Amino acid sequence: MKAKICVFSVLALGLFLSGCKNSPKTDEELENELSIEDIVDADLSGEQRSQEQLMRDTVRVDGILYTYEIHRVSSDELPQVRGDYSHNAIFFDNTASLRVKRGETVIYSNTFTKNSFSNFIEPEMLKNSILEGLVFDHIIEGGIQFAAAVGYPQDDEMFVPLRIKVMANGDVKIDKDPMNDTASDADLDTENTELKEKANTEDAGV
Repeated sequence: MKAKICVFSVLALGLFLSGCKNSPKTDEELENELSIEDIVDADLSGEQRSQEQLMRDTVRVDGILYTYEIHRVSSDELPQVRGDYSHNAIFFDNTASLRVKRGETVIYSNTFTKNSFSNFIEPEMLKNSILEGLVFDHIIEGGIQFAAAVGYPQDDEMFVPLRIKVMANGDVKIDKDPMNDTASDADLDTENTELKEKANTEDAGV
C-alpha cells in the first residue's frame, strides 16, 4: 500500500509524515493518526476489516475557529469485496462520517460510502473497490478541503483520489483530484500500449 500512503501523506499535510519528526508523539497524536489501509489481519484469507479510526481537530478559516471530526468504520451492511490476491479473502467496505462545526453550530455533516463518489469512478472499479479513508487536506479560500480515496483492496496502484471542499457557509463541492489519479494513469498506459502494438503490427505488414 506504499503508493496510496505516499499520496495521502502529501494530501494530509503531515498526518502521515508526522512519524518522521524527531519529537516523540503524544498519546493524543497517536490516537488521531489515520492509517489508510491498516487491515487488522495480515493473512489475506477469510474476512478482512479496516481498523476503526476517529479524528478530531480544530482549524482556522479567515480567523474563525472550526472543528472537524472524521470517523471511519467498516460496515456490515455494505456489499463485501473479494480481493485479487486470494480467492478466500473478503474485504469489508468502509463508511466515513465527516462533521464540521463553527463553534457549537454544525455547518456540515454527512456519512460517505464509495457510492458517494460514483460520478467520478468507472462502474467496474466501483464494484470491486472499497472506500479507503478520508483525511483533512488543507485550508482553502473560504473553507476546508478534505481528501478521500476509493481503491482496490491491497492494491497500491489502482485507486481514485477525491477532494471534498466544505465552505464556511456549509456548501460542499466534491471532485476528483487530477494530480494523483492513478486509475486514469493506468487507463492511459493501457491506451498507449495498445497504440504501440497496433503501430508495430502495421509496420510489420500484418
